[in-house]
Amino acid sequence: MWEKIIQAQIIGKNIGRELVNHLKIPDYKNKEILSVRIPGAKKTDIILREDFKVNKSHEVFDIKGSGVIDEISVKSSSDFKVKLDMDKRSIYDDFVSDLIDISEDVDNIVAVQRDGKYIFGIKDMYFTSDARLILSVSGTVIFDLIFAKYEVGE
Repeated sequence: MWEKIIQAQIIGKNIGRELVNHLKIPDYKNKEILSVRIPGAKKTDIILREDFKVNKSHEVFDIKGSGVIDEISVKSSSDFKVKLDMDKRSIYDDFVSDLIDISEDVDNIVAVQRDGKYIFGIKDMYFTSDARLILSVSGTVIFDLIFAKYEVGE
């Protein structure tokens, strides 16, 4: 079943790339994609980085205000440290290899090592004043995927 889901995702990704090439749409790879802002409404931001090189550490986001982290997904062939701070306190400050054990017991977190890849995911994390995500590695590592989607009040 997972193979079919992954194959569908790969096909969708390839179709998207072909559309970008055919329609001459700008490439937003490794760039923060900002949404349209409506005064008084929540702002949704998406960060997508593929094949992204990190030397020692990388700040994925540093958000001020209240909101929700809808989703974070990170994938790498090397173990990496996730430092997630929210509301002026540390939520996670651990390597993915250390989070694997607790991910079975915590609903909104996924930490696995599969096919030589370390995968971290988290969903639905609410904050009232700030949120910050930093990924750390030993040396230089290329991340297959760094994805974050969050909403913050204007």
